[in-house]
Amino acid sequence: VDVDLLVPNSIRSRYVYLSVFDNQNWKPVAWTERIGQKCTFKCITPGIVYMLTTFDGSEMRSCGTPFLLLADGSRRVFTPDMQHTETVHLKRKYRITERVLKSSVLLADGRLELDNDSNLSHPYVAAQFPDTIEVRYQYVPIKTTQKFRYARFVGGENRHGGEIAEMAVFDTDGNRLTGRTFSNEYEHWKQPVRLAFDGNPLTYYRTIDRFIGYCAIDFGEPKQISEIAILPRNDGNFIEEGDLYELAYWNDGRWISLGQQIGTRSQRLDFDSVPRNALLLLHDLTKGKEERIFTWEDDHQVWW
Repeated sequence: VDVDLLVPNSIRSRYVYLSVFDNQNWKPVAWTERIGQKCTFKCITPGIVYMLTTFDGSEMRSCGTPFLLLADGSRRVFTPDMQHTETVHLKRKYRITERVLKSSVLLADGRLELDNDSNLSHPYVAAQFPDTIEVRYQYVPIKTTQKFRYARFVGGENRHGGEIAEMAVFDTDGNRLTGRTFSNEYEHWKQPVRLAFDGNPLTYYRTIDRFIGYCAIDFGEPKQISEIAILPRNDGNFIEEGDLYELAYWNDGRWISLGQQIGTRSQRLDFDSVPRNALLLLHDLTKGKEERIFTWEDDHQVWW
């Protein structure tokens, strides 16, 4: 698709660029020489958000409003509607990838079991996971008052047990229980079972494909358990409890803050008074680098 754009009168540069957003900044993907106040970019791929920019000798500068290029050559321009605002409910700061989805699918149909038998042959089934699992912590309340010495996650039939980033077991005082970790199979040397219990959401235990694997923990003695949390292998881009986040929208050549919030156990951020038709970006100010522009449409995030 060919794209014709107008260059603002204030721009004196001979060359202009078409840029896309890449995690942190606008990056040029095409350039052309302007003719008066007009410029044309040839053979541009539709379905992507672009912005007209110039180079000031040190960085790219905006000289237009971001727009989505449609297949017929028309454009959807992201001009924030300050007169009409809405509340957004955010679960991620970056689009979910196929690799991450694959990890969550491997945990589908799996079970959380509690036992007092060292052979794990008389389990109390605390939870049976559904066909789909969101890529974030899954909190499972334990409804029995019986005490148990062992806890394990076991994969569903033909699912192999998957890749588990965290399995956290809590007592009735909310304390995370520790103990000896073990599995039913030879551990992959790079992803041993202890990594499922180390408190780091980016490390993970991977089962060996030819077995229906499990990861388990022995507390040493029976404990009363109030809750178990399971997290599949992930990219750290879900909303993490304790991290500081900031939502911003693009307007007049810069990102404008809509406020900051600390992630809670709900793993969701709710921001009010967000302009409609705005191009949005969620920053994790605590850690991480991956961020992706998005819009809020039909009550969910649409990534660009």
